[in-house]
Parts: sequence; C-alpha cells; structure tokens
Amino acid sequence: MKDKNLNKRLKAKLDEIQEAVQNTESEEVPDIKEMLKMEGSENAYRIKVGQSYRIGALIEEEEETENETEDNRFFSLKRFLHRKDIYRKFP
Repeated sequence: MKDKNLNKRLKAKLDEIQEAVQNTESEEVPDIKEMLKMEGSENAYRIKVGQSYRIGALIEEEEETENETEDNRFFSLKRFLHRKDIYRKFP
C-alpha cells in the first residue's frame, strides 16, 4: 500500500479489532468502533477505516460435529475496499 497514513490507520484498526474479538464472548458481536451491520444481510458488517475505506466482516458458523459442545461462531475479515465498492462487492 502506497499511502502510509492509510497503512497506519489500517494497522491500528486491525489491532483494535483483534483486541475486541479477544474480549468478546463467542455468542456476542464484537464491540468495534465504527462497525455497522450491513442492510440485507444477517451476518455482514462494515468497519470504517479513515474517510474512504471499509473492511467487510462476517460472523460465520463452522459446521457442527457430533462431539463439539462449544459455540462454532467466528468473526472473519473478508474485504478491504474503497467505500464506493464495499457495498457492491461485499458480501
């Protein structure tokens, strides 16, 4: 990435996301600043990074196996796009 300021903002946001996910129970949605649920999807979220970029994230469920008793939900980051593209290309 050529834009050093954007690179710093992205790194800071990824650190914030990691901390929020680690401090969240598996049944809950992580509490991340500037994260909003995307309309039309039950499990898609967008996270604002600076003025013009967004991270697309999903809360997904792994397939269950017979011996598992733990929750199978996980938070995954899928896309990093300009704000005009995130709504067209994600989810």
